[in-house]
Amino acid sequence: KCGKPLHSKGMCQRELKTLLGIIHWNRRVGRCPNNCPIGQVVPFDEALGIRPHQLSSTELMEFGCLLAVFLPYGIASQLLSYFLGVSIDPMSIWNWVQCFGQKAMDQLECQLAAFQAGEFISPEVMQEAMVTLMALMGADGVFVPFRPKGGSPHGKTVFHEIKVGII
Repeated sequence: KCGKPLHSKGMCQRELKTLLGIIHWNRRVGRCPNNCPIGQVVPFDEALGIRPHQLSSTELMEFGCLLAVFLPYGIASQLLSYFLGVSIDPMSIWNWVQCFGQKAMDQLECQLAAFQAGEFISPEVMQEAMVTLMALMGADGVFVPFRPKGGSPHGKTVFHEIKVGII
């Protein structure tokens, strides 16, 4: 903030779960010599787009969310572990989905507010490869109530997740 060069606080270890597995590296940490309120700064992390305390790469989180579209969180977690060698808790995948969902909702709310204010909203541009496809596929999951004894209104309702797909 003050424009002075950072003073090195030395090298610190960092690890990140990625699509390639767990990556470990050392990076330089700096601090302002005038004790500006910026705290410790890690230019290498900033250049890579890694936030403080981030444990998983954005690509891994996106992949986990894509798996969760088609599979329950537990199975998505097992597949990540089996194919990538990265152990991810199913609750972490659920949190990733909530985070990306909130970002999508925030974007939608901004677009709706702009539309209501009379601004032109540019449509999403479809990639040329998508336009020429013969078929597209989509999926979602819903919770459906079931009774323990089919055809009878008696008994406690149990909810099961049902995956729905469209081609």
